[in-house]
Amino acid sequence: MKIWILLLLFGALPLSAQAPMSESEARSLYQTRNEEIQRLWREKKWDKAVPILQEIVAMPAMMRIPEIRFDARYNLACGYSLLGQKEKSLALLLEVVADTLVDPAQIEHDTDFDNIRSEPAYKEIFATARARWEAQNRFWDSSALGTPFKENLTEDEKVGGLARFWSEAKYNFAWFEKVPNLDWDAKLVEYLPRVRSTKSTLEYYRVMMEFAALLKDGHTNVYPPDELQDDLRSRPAIGIALVEGHVLVTRVLGDEALSAAGVRRGVELIAVDGLPVREYADRFVRPAVSASSEQDREHRTFTAGSLLGGPRDSKVRLQFRDESGRTFEVSAARLTPSELRKRDTGPQKGRFEFRTLDDGRIAYVALNTFGDGGIVTDFEKAWPEIRKAPALILDVRANDGGNSGFGAQILSYLVARGGDTEATRMRLYRPAYRAWGRGEDWQTQTWTVDAKPGEGYSGRIVLLTGPGTFSAAEDFAVSFDMLKAGIILGEPSAGSTGQPLSFRLPGGGSGRVCTLQCRYADGREFVGVGAQPKIRVTPTVADFRADKDTVLESAEAYLREHPPIK
Repeated sequence: MKIWILLLLFGALPLSAQAPMSESEARSLYQTRNEEIQRLWREKKWDKAVPILQEIVAMPAMMRIPEIRFDARYNLACGYSLLGQKEKSLALLLEVVADTLVDPAQIEHDTDFDNIRSEPAYKEIFATARARWEAQNRFWDSSALGTPFKENLTEDEKVGGLARFWSEAKYNFAWFEKVPNLDWDAKLVEYLPRVRSTKSTLEYYRVMMEFAALLKDGHTNVYPPDELQDDLRSRPAIGIALVEGHVLVTRVLGDEALSAAGVRRGVELIAVDGLPVREYADRFVRPAVSASSEQDREHRTFTAGSLLGGPRDSKVRLQFRDESGRTFEVSAARLTPSELRKRDTGPQKGRFEFRTLDDGRIAYVALNTFGDGGIVTDFEKAWPEIRKAPALILDVRANDGGNSGFGAQILSYLVARGGDTEATRMRLYRPAYRAWGRGEDWQTQTWTVDAKPGEGYSGRIVLLTGPGTFSAAEDFAVSFDMLKAGIILGEPSAGSTGQPLSFRLPGGGSGRVCTLQCRYADGREFVGVGAQPKIRVTPTVADFRADKDTVLESAEAYLREHPPIK
């Protein structure tokens, strides 16, 4: 069975309703009945689930909604198979495959079809599904624009890659309204001679990254081929961070020459290759940084890989100023990412961290990624201990996203009552509508988070955010805020989320374009501005140099001053 989660919630209607249903009513009804179907499926009561699916499939209002039409009929075919009604299952599955694009891997791995897998008709259906899937992939992702790496692509490949990115954005990009003065067609014309004149694949991808950055979106990017990473991301053996507008060294990775020269945590980087650090960044780094907000652009610009990245085996002149005001300059060798990983022998930040503060009265939980489902398992294992503390600090400052569903699962343990969290929109481009002079349509949905029965956190919760809080971690922050689970403290998040569409580019690189608008369920914007903290706290240079976490200490102080800390 395919579990298709529909996220529009409205007041449920009885299945026997005779009046014509609107699309929103149909979605609401399906949501309600689908929850019942899933429960019956888990209990293996397929004989009770199948009649419900049959009723749904017989309702015209349901079948006019593409995702419900696919979902209900696919699941009904599964149910027929589980009940041993092979002919019905095969006939319905054939209908589904004939009018809906279905990933053959989904059918192949769905154990609900084990009863019909040996049937000759099944093999024909599977072959049809695979043929349609492969044809679709060839159409949208032709190998003609996915050529392998070489040191210098042909002019035709370069132009083809530019045209592909332009086209994917033209028809799929969700946020043209946020760049109202951008003439996207004019930019294509402007960049054609620029890509033609590039002398290497490396130079070409630098230009392509600038082209993508024109859309000012953190989920719209160009990624150079793996073969170029050593010439783009090799850097000196230091980490840096932007603190109160100053670029400070965070650590030195086993470079004795740098340490001997006085480079250590807390010293300020003030110039690169003879240029003030801001001027250098503005000239050589910022134009190629794709970001939706200024805080995200700053955060991405002033990382060591971006600001100090360059060709392997090259050197870069760095000027520093220490706490006393003394300035000094060093010539630092750039090391490849793999060489830097070998030197980085210090403690690594894991996906999950749990400890108690203030003599056990505050539980601290760092959720450092939603890119790994293990984060949910980690939280569930620690949950019995977490909930014992009268107060909780959740930290997503280092979480750059992943799967929003993982954050929703964690949040379901914390809230006593679920609800709507985000409103989403995606473009519906219909060529005939354009020919008729009609405007473009949008499809809207509402995302929800459900509370887990019997759970919920009774104490006070503070969520820590910052410019490194990105994508699915922002969905978590927005959901946390909408559900009034606690307060947000720290800095605004990166201001970028959505569903990117990824595609190949010539030479082994790739691009992606954001296809989904997301807002708070009540209409507030956070893309482009970030989820805003109720209590704004910014790290300070003095605290950084004293190895103090300004934001975390502020959260602890807040919780000590407010009940229910005892």
